[in-house]
Amino acid sequence: MPDTATEDPRRRTVDPTVMALTAYTTVVAALSARIFLMPDESWDQDTFLKPWYRHIASHGGFHALADPDFSDYNIPYLYLLAALAYLPLPALAGIK
Repeated sequence: MPDTATEDPRRRTVDPTVMALTAYTTVVAALSARIFLMPDESWDQDTFLKPWYRHIASHGGFHALADPDFSDYNIPYLYLLAALAYLPLPALAGIK
C-alpha cells in the first residue's frame, strides 16, 4: 500500500489564456465606463474644479500657483492641473 501522506498535493495553476482574457475584459470594461461617463459633470467639478482650472489657465499656468487664495486643495493636484492647462484639452477632459 503506497504512503499517500508523503506525496505532494497537486497544485492548481491558472491557465494563462484565462488570465489574459480576464485582464482584457477588465480593461475593456473600465475604458467603456470611462468613455460612457466622460460627458457627465459632477457638482464639485462645476463648483470647484472648473473655476480652479480656468484660474490657472488664465493666469499663466504654473504662475497662477503663486496666489494661494484661489484654491483650498493640495499642491500636487494643483501642479497637475497647471501642467494640464498647457495642453490643448477642454477643461473637462483635462480634469478627468
